[in-house]
Amino acid sequence: MFTTKRDNRVHAIDTAAQTYRVIYDAEVAQGAALRGVDNITVEEGSGDLFVAEDGDDMQVVIITPEGEGRAPFAQVTGHENSRSRGLRSAPTEHGSTSAPSVAPTATGSPTR
Repeated sequence: MFTTKRDNRVHAIDTAAQTYRVIYDAEVAQGAALRGVDNITVEEGSGDLFVAEDGDDMQVVIITPEGEGRAPFAQVTGHENSRSRGLRSAPTEHGSTSAPSVAPTATGSPTR
């Protein structure tokens, strides 16, 4: 999985099946909740994607592996000129992963 910020897309590559597809495209998504796609992590148990925005309204949005079910998971507020970094899932004591954690990183100037 990877994101491309300029066109606000989330991409998937399956090397075993030798396939590529766009999972999310803000231009065609109705009610696009996600703009400024940036960091991404995959929850191992469900395969859900947690995508953090860089800019826009600083949300972390959940997307199913099929590209459906887009829903805000978290939102960083009060941190203008910041960006989310280090989005990751954390292992639980039972070996599965929990939802990702997000920590805003303040910057003195807008990032590019």
